[in-house]
Amino acid sequence: MIRGGVVVLGAAALGFDTVLGGAATAAPSRSDYASSIGEIFEASDRRGTVRLRLTHADDMTAPGASKRSQTYALIFEPVEGDRPDDGIYALRRRGVPTHDLFVSAVGPDKTLQAIVNGTV
Repeated sequence: MIRGGVVVLGAAALGFDTVLGGAATAAPSRSDYASSIGEIFEASDRRGTVRLRLTHADDMTAPGASKRSQTYALIFEPVEGDRPDDGIYALRRRGVPTHDLFVSAVGPDKTLQAIVNGTV
């Protein structure tokens, strides 16, 4: 069920909170991910689970912008195997709130991105 907060569509996320397992989660914030650079997340969808390493959490707004923590790009690499298909994945890691984000291929290598724009 989706209601109110952040929906991520390829290169943009639009405001909706998600309800996962019956409990609403807060909209994702850059601070949720900044301390997990280099760490592994489980990314699950209806096809299964893959392990992705978070390599960057890049700002998408100018320094000092009022909504800076709400507009950012998460960059991942698969831990093993090929790059998974584009799609909505539940990203999980202990100590980080679980968020459903659209993760898509970027560039010719195995890099993946999730763009979050909580300002819309």
